[in-house]
Amino acid sequence: MAQTDIKELFDRTLYSYPKKDRMKAACDLMWNIQKAVLRCEDSNIDSVAVSNILDAATQKNQRKTTQSQDVQSQNNEHDEHNEHKKKAYSTTEDSDASISTSGLYIETDSGYMSYGFNNLDYIFLLSQPENGFESVIKDADSLRRLFFLLVKPYCLEVVAALYAKKPNENVTGRLLAKELNAPEPEVIAVLDELCKYHLIRNLEITDTNGKMHIYSYENSAEWVAFLTFASMLMYTENEARLAVNMRKQSAFSAPIGSKNPFASWNERKDDNERINLYQSGNE
Repeated sequence: MAQTDIKELFDRTLYSYPKKDRMKAACDLMWNIQKAVLRCEDSNIDSVAVSNILDAATQKNQRKTTQSQDVQSQNNEHDEHNEHKKKAYSTTEDSDASISTSGLYIETDSGYMSYGFNNLDYIFLLSQPENGFESVIKDADSLRRLFFLLVKPYCLEVVAALYAKKPNENVTGRLLAKELNAPEPEVIAVLDELCKYHLIRNLEITDTNGKMHIYSYENSAEWVAFLTFASMLMYTENEARLAVNMRKQSAFSAPIGSKNPFASWNERKDDNERINLYQSGNE
């Protein structure tokens, strides 16, 4: 089958789902792509066994979701889940033991893949750059500046509060400070620094009381994905992960940022704004 035929088939398949189910359907399709990569990457690995384990887990999760519509069934599933948590987790033929796994993590010399299920459905595909990941990652000093900003008081709370608003809904620093029950000067200082690097949006307006600044979040997926994956780095008790490591090369062959021509984190210029291709209405 030609590549163009496969793309058209994907389009038709996704369009056949109701709009609310298309993202989940896309994850399911990508899961099959990941299994194909797993089979093609290394013939020595028992990819069929690994696929069967993950398929059993995802199918069980789908059945649990369907049964949750019935309150009694939901309670039974909760009791069953707690009972499984008492067991040791492994990738043996005990399919029940795989229910509490959080996902599959695959490392190859071509890149990284992961697939999440149970509490979080997601697909992660990261292709290996030609010049290595150190050619696209910022340098250590720039990353430290970002992390230093994030640990400042109220920074994460401010970002989360902005993302609690609808897209393009603007708020003042005074309102955010009131919502967070935080000192207004500290909230304003955090907002200004986030704006300096265009991590959020800032608009100056004028009314009868003079000039004032209003803020909204930057239209991007990075913040939510960043916080989600940061949370996934943190160990969760009684939660197992299935890993398939076929990588033979190291992740970094040189210091991070050393091959990146834009390794420094600078203030973004006005001509480097994010272009909004589409914005849905705020019904």
